[in-house]
Amino acid sequence: MKIRVKSTKERVKGIIEIHQEFKNSYFWYGNNKSDRLNWENNFEFKFNNDNYEIMQECNSSAKNVYYSLSVYVNNVKKDIRALKKIV
Repeated sequence: MKIRVKSTKERVKGIIEIHQEFKNSYFWYGNNKSDRLNWENNFEFKFNNDNYEIMQECNSSAKNVYYSLSVYVNNVKKDIRALKKIV
């Protein structure tokens, strides 16, 4: 069995796609506390001697879902454009 590991470029493209889908989203979620959705994706890599740290989060309250993306390049907060430049 061969396991395929995504390359850094593929992972960054996936993060950009998810961000494009959720960046302006505001939607309601079920009232059932057991149905709450919470996930995070943290990813670190080095590109052209710069250290990148990406943190994606999706959290839900009893009725709303919130998405956020944080991008740090050499411990300086940036926005999604920093990722688009390397893809």
